[in-house]
Amino acid sequence: AASAGIHIGLIDVGLSMPNAFGGAGFAMFERETRVICRRGGNFRIDGFDRTEPEQHVSLKLLLKALSALRGSTGVDFQLLSVAPRHHGFGSSTTLHLSIIESFCIEAQVNLSIEQKQRLSGRGGTSGVGINTFFLGGVVRDSGRPWSEVKAIGPSGTDSPLSLPSVS
Repeated sequence: AASAGIHIGLIDVGLSMPNAFGGAGFAMFERETRVICRRGGNFRIDGFDRTEPEQHVSLKLLLKALSALRGSTGVDFQLLSVAPRHHGFGSSTTLHLSIIESFCIEAQVNLSIEQKQRLSGRGGTSGVGINTFFLGGVVRDSGRPWSEVKAIGPSGTDSPLSLPSVS
């Protein structure tokens, strides 16, 4: 199970500071995303009805990427609960990372936090969701240099090579 992350706000989206975005956020213990991963499957997700249609494409791409990591031995996922989208809970970030984390545990694949972040396709606008997923607590995101920003949009529109530093 993974706690939802609350993103309080972005500091700069208008070129007024050296770094883009930045902000603060915290993990909370309600609105959990719960995923079960089992070996011997075909990289399917049971519980798609718990997700929004716009998440289906990114989840299918994630499954394809995971199947390439694992080779011919498959796994299946069961979504027990997913935080609601568009309520500020970081539900897409938490869902993607929960699938990746459960896969790594079940398939005994060792990936760094940065590899998991890149695989998730999340963290493009803010590092709050990814860092609260792995670290919990309260985080302050210092943003990314404007030179690394490809577009101003939701976290799924740009995937940085590294996470913004947090404290």
